[in-house]
Amino acid sequence: MNLQNKTIVVTGVASGIGAEVARLARFHGATVIGVDRTPVQMSLHGFHQADLGDPASIDALVQALPARIDALANVAGVPGTAPLEVVARVNYLGLRHLSQ
Repeated sequence: MNLQNKTIVVTGVASGIGAEVARLARFHGATVIGVDRTPVQMSLHGFHQADLGDPASIDALVQALPARIDALANVAGVPGTAPLEVVARVNYLGLRHLSQ
């Protein structure tokens, strides 16, 4: 897989699947911009702290991102055991808002 000259935004980058997606994308040559509520420990080309359950936070994030993005890995999410309103706000509405 060659991701040279590709810019990828990865949400949920602080841990788990998001962290691994970011690591692999960097390994394959991508410029990786991470997004999470929690600061990250890994080296990225850029990082934005944002709450995907908050539309204003998403709007501010979009304004801060570069004009050219080749891919968006919407990995962020809360577990299904969280309150239903939180699950819907983050796992559906927030990711949809960011994707638009």
